Amino acid sequence: MGADTAVEIFKPLNLPKRPQLSRRTSASKRETKPFDLREKGIISISLLTAFLTATIQTHARQNAHVQAEPNVQTITRPLDPDSASSINAEISDARVTEDFKLIYPGLNNLETAGALENLAKQEQIVKDYYLNNEQVYRMIAGHEGLIRKSAQAVGIPENLLLGLVTVESKGDPYAVSPAGAKGLSQMMKRMAQKYNIPTSDVDYNSPYYDQLNDPDGRFDPYLIIPATAKELKEAYGRWGNWSLAFWEWQVGAPRIYDSVRIYLRNQHNEYLDDVNKEKDDAKAENLRSLYKQKIADYKINTDKIFQDPEIQSMFEGEGWNLTDIYVARVLAVAEQYKLGPPKD
Repeated sequence: MGADTAVEIFKPLNLPKRPQLSRRTSASKRETKPFDLREKGIISISLLTAFLTATIQTHARQNAHVQAEPNVQTITRPLDPDSASSINAEISDARVTEDFKLIYPGLNNLETAGALENLAKQEQIVKDYYLNNEQVYRMIAGHEGLIRKSAQAVGIPENLLLGLVTVESKGDPYAVSPAGAKGLSQMMKRMAQKYNIPTSDVDYNSPYYDQLNDPDGRFDPYLIIPATAKELKEAYGRWGNWSLAFWEWQVGAPRIYDSVRIYLRNQHNEYLDDVNKEKDDAKAENLRSLYKQKIADYKINTDKIFQDPEIQSMFEGEGWNLTDIYVARVLAVAEQYKLGPPKD
């Protein structure tokens, strides 16, 4: 929505909490009767020491396969570790489209399988709520040419821009959010001013408010869509990552810098200075370059970021409106729109 404040953009859902990984325990533990050395008349210290040493070694062998809990709560579908062929089959799945690769670059097999599972869930929500009737398709189709032309003009993924517009407004050029975001991409006033789009001071919370009588330029698709494409292109230059670029449209760059900094600290023990607090322009620019490099090094995307419990807690509450799945939903719309309207 191109805003500093998140607003309600899609239907609240009661999604299950992220699964918590638990420590595996040995299946080979056996109950044994305590062996009392005194019953056998054995009092030798050396024999007692040897017995204890052997017991400890046996216990260690029995539990050698127990692994420490990973730091990252990875959300993946349970997969048979001996079924490499099934994993490879999923990686070659037709759902791994070019747009999927743009949002989730550099994933390993298990990460890809998990991302595909999440995408499937979002696609079902998209079919039930966003693209659930032919009228919505007609509204989106009416702006599709402009959306694709604007995306091509600046070199951003056109299917994903179409997905963003659908998630933000369902193709309604007169959409207005409670926070004052307006138009097809739900652009906030300050961003509109950045692109010289005229804005109005009409009270959109008034019971007498009528969008058709509001002269705000954000209601003009030919003004708002090209500006949205340019903003997304600028965001990609900041992150070098389409997942974060599209997420920035909803939460803004400062919150992404905070999230990346916390993720690197918690998951990779790397401590970066807070770029949002740096007053020196030259130092801030160097820091931004460092953040971008770390994002590339660790292949950071929104899916990985939201595996961190601290970051999850930062975006809890109705105001954030499921921001953790925002980018996945944009991708899901892009994929579902290709299939056409639902059949009667």
